[in-house]
Amino acid sequence: MSGRVATVALIGADGAGKTTVARRLPERLAVPARYVYLGANPAAATHALPTTRLVHRHRVRRGTAAAGGPPALDRELGPTPARSLPIRTRAGRGARAAARTAHQIAEGSYQWSVIAWHRRRGRVVVVDRWYGADHHAHELAPGARLSRSRRVRAAFLRRAFGPPDLVLLLDAPAEVLHARKGEGTLAELARRRAEYDDYLAGVPAGRRIDATQPLDAVLAAAAAAIEEARA
Repeated sequence: MSGRVATVALIGADGAGKTTVARRLPERLAVPARYVYLGANPAAATHALPTTRLVHRHRVRRGTAAAGGPPALDRELGPTPARSLPIRTRAGRGARAAARTAHQIAEGSYQWSVIAWHRRRGRVVVVDRWYGADHHAHELAPGARLSRSRRVRAAFLRRAFGPPDLVLLLDAPAEVLHARKGEGTLAELARRRAEYDDYLAGVPAGRRIDATQPLDAVLAAAAAAIEEARA
């Protein structure tokens, strides 16, 4: 990565401190850097399509808005059997899934264009989450059973969000992660950790950082990893 602009993705299970570290990391670097959020939470998004924000505001009013993150664990097994459903119902589900996929691809393309724009201007792009990592075990793994819409999205993610220049995995025991955010179960968090660990093992450049350290120590370790990769 010597001398060139890097896309640095911070990944890890919920509670690892990705957003806190990613937001503060650019000011710790000796080169120009920008922060970009790639999670599924429009409230935290740095770049999202207007339609995404409109839908989010509607869901907030209805009380159905959900926090961002990787796919839910109970959605991993592939398409829901629909042979017993009426044809009209199946057609409606298919149309909604196709529209949702088209919107996700449009938004992902927009977000990638923002990252590419900063890269062309000589900036390090610090990315909070990474679609390729979040969907690695759910849609991108070889042999995954997917609906047609999810196969289309998976093809897009492989092409647009392959391994970034550097991956920083913020890691901590499941008990620590759960104590910080109180979301999910210990088993789910342990599984997420294993999934991100598996993703890290397959990227060209990656580093695991102990997220149980004080924030300043985590920031220092992340900044040092970036500077070392750029040396």
